[in-house]
Amino acid sequence: TARAFFNHHLERPLVFYQGVFSRWQGAFYEELSDASLRADIYAFLDQAQLKPNARRVSDVVDALKAQTNISEKFSPPCWLQSGVPARGLVVFRNGALHIEPGAPPELTPHDSGLFVTAGCDYDFDSATPAPARWLRFLSDLWGDDSLAISMLQEWFGLMLVSETRLQKMLLIVGPRRSGKGTIARVLHGVVGPAQIAAPTLGSLAMPFGLAGLIGKSLAIIGDARLGQRTDEQVIAERLLSVTGEDAISIQRKFLPDWTGQLGVRVMMLSNELPRIGDASGALASRLLVLILRRSFEGREDSRLTDELLEERAAIAAWALEGLARLRERGHFIQPDSGRDALDTVGELGSPVAAFIADECELRPDAQVSVDDLYS
Repeated sequence: TARAFFNHHLERPLVFYQGVFSRWQGAFYEELSDASLRADIYAFLDQAQLKPNARRVSDVVDALKAQTNISEKFSPPCWLQSGVPARGLVVFRNGALHIEPGAPPELTPHDSGLFVTAGCDYDFDSATPAPARWLRFLSDLWGDDSLAISMLQEWFGLMLVSETRLQKMLLIVGPRRSGKGTIARVLHGVVGPAQIAAPTLGSLAMPFGLAGLIGKSLAIIGDARLGQRTDEQVIAERLLSVTGEDAISIQRKFLPDWTGQLGVRVMMLSNELPRIGDASGALASRLLVLILRRSFEGREDSRLTDELLEERAAIAAWALEGLARLRERGHFIQPDSGRDALDTVGELGSPVAAFIADECELRPDAQVSVDDLYS
């Protein structure tokens, strides 16, 4: 019965990965809830004149798990037959765009043999003109700070592909109504809603705090402030694990723990520099910082986001230009406009390290009494 059900849905194949079923939607695989799957099986059994009941449906579900199971060694995006990663690939509505270093982008038809769990909900067009409205908006934000705009372009491009090797996260700091939210909404639209998670910084310290990041390519933290009772050490540890490409075991409600390497990248927005306790200073070394100084409060344009999202395809092409530049260079360049803020984040996270840098001289032969050091 399970094989008959599976064959009946050949145009919309099923896969079972890390305790969850996903179904092919024509461009990518989308998570299928247990209730939806069981409803489909009930309908199929009834149509096949096999009297459906809870036990028979559960038997079909168990058989489907065995028949469609994908090894936990696989990590999407990858090819189902071989498990080979497909990192340089972006799924658009009109095809899969292959972006390999040193080769021109190639758009190919969608393929259910590619295990990818999200995609962009618009067409890609390499001949689209430059996104004039978007570029004018960035000029309004940063003026002649071309390094800041270039870094944002490279970040947008990196978010379109599943690459985590640079081990960086982005922090955008600015006053109210300075453009942070608009940048996030445009990136949300360019990358695709299915690929975005929106946790709070404090939620990362919760038992199931990382579960919502599974299968996502970007986590946008809209407010990087922390409450007094939040465990900063746990947040720092988890951010370091995610950005450091470590294997993680993640608790999930009513499901087995998920184990693997998250492909999510982290972007934080804040009105002020965040204070995340990290005595090692490693977290600050993973940060890229962009500073916004102008506030448009009282002069907001309610149509701005919609106007910018009309240029999604053009912004995607612009972003891929930044990705090509980033890949050729191999690393981001932190703009000077954000360097002081980056140093301050490190000092806020590790007061001991800040004290040593400001007040101490480190030499192999140096010594000081405890009383003098304390004073």
